Amino acid sequence: MIRQVILGAVLMMGALECQARIGETEAESQQRYGKPVNETIANVMPILDGAVHHTYLYQGWHIRAAFAGGKTVRMHYFKRAAPMGIKEDEAQAIRDGEALGGRWSEVMVFKWYDTIFSRAWVNTNRCIAYFSGIGSMLFVVDSPAAQAFIQAKKEADEQKRKATIPKF
Repeated sequence: MIRQVILGAVLMMGALECQARIGETEAESQQRYGKPVNETIANVMPILDGAVHHTYLYQGWHIRAAFAGGKTVRMHYFKRAAPMGIKEDEAQAIRDGEALGGRWSEVMVFKWYDTIFSRAWVNTNRCIAYFSGIGSMLFVVDSPAAQAFIQAKKEADEQKRKATIPKF
């Protein structure tokens, strides 16, 4: 219960945004991870519907980045090399890279909009990180800007829907 209260306070904090890898431009991400590879998966399974997607192959990892407003707002990390599944020290290395002076705190049960995660972390810079998929195969880092993008898209889609209602 206390963790949920702390989580709510962290998410309501003001101006700080996630930076480091989250918050980088496409050029900065390319400088860090190399040239993105062409993949059709972004068209079939985007990590953030309506965003620009790039996939990088980096030191045995498959890294997918979603860009909105010219900045990275969501990252998916998937380990390509055996053994499959992301280990705790690897998840810690990702969190360390995404911290930008903030502190990660693990929360037990975490609800982020309509999705519930059993193992997640919140950062004092308002980012979240969580395991997704079976067997800790995917590690996601999400910024408040990603959720703002989703909300803005929902509102725009609703306005478009309302505009198509016939005048009976």
